[in-house]
Amino acid sequence: MAGAVVDTPSAQDCQREIAGRASADELAAIAASLDHKSQSLRELLAPGQHLDRPALREALRWVFATRRQADAILDAAGPERLAAAITALLDPRQPVAVRFDEFDAFAAGLPAGGFDLAGELLHFTDPGRYWLWPRG
Repeated sequence: MAGAVVDTPSAQDCQREIAGRASADELAAIAASLDHKSQSLRELLAPGQHLDRPALREALRWVFATRRQADAILDAAGPERLAAAITALLDPRQPVAVRFDEFDAFAAGLPAGGFDLAGELLHFTDPGRYWLWPRG
């Protein structure tokens, strides 16, 4: 199947619900904030970037599920292993399901787990390609 499948009626219901609760200015501010997050993660995690402890800590701090545990995650995984896992996750030469499962297995024993981290890193570094995957 080419492209993503969207439950259009549900998406329209969600859009109406949001529009009823947030002003156009609030929605624009949210969109700008998400765009800033995406741009920051794309720059930080771009191929060839050196992912040392400070860079990894910054990336972890951008993700809600890991921001408060960034140092604990780095201590548990080690910067080199975490950098290698993130690099492999974001490398499009393997199928995304394989990369996601490998990262999830790597991060399973870490504080905050890895599911939300993997999903956010994929989505925010390439939002046109990867949906933001919620916990299933």
